[in-house]
This record gives sequence, structure tokens and C-alpha cells, in this order.
Amino acid sequence: MTTISAWQYITEHWYCKDWHPLPNDVKRVLGLDSRIGITGGMLVTYTGAKGIIDFVDRMNNRKVND
Repeated sequence: MTTISAWQYITEHWYCKDWHPLPNDVKRVLGLDSRIGITGGMLVTYTGAKGIIDFVDRMNNRKVND
């Protein structure tokens, strides 16, 4: 795998709502931490992604005070 193909993989899977781990070859080629994955257009850990997803869900379900 080349650097270009690794970034192509990332951009093809960039906009997912749930967290997805990156394949080991992508992390190895790009020198990324083993815990990194993708969610919502960001490279984050599972713990970070869970916080982001919970926050977005809370904002989407928030009742507006009139």
C-alpha cells in the first residue's frame, strides 16, 4: 500500500456516522497510532468518537425553549 492509496481509503470512508477502525496497513503506512479510526470526517480514537457521537445525538434531540 502506498501513501496515496492509504489516504484514498481514508477519504472514501471519511463521512461515516459510526466509528470504524482503520485497517492496519493504512495505519502503518501513514504512521498513525494503533487506536485511530474514522468517524464524522475525523481521525479519532473509539473513546473520542463515542463522545462526539453522544454530543451530536444530544444536540439533535434537544428541545428548543420557546
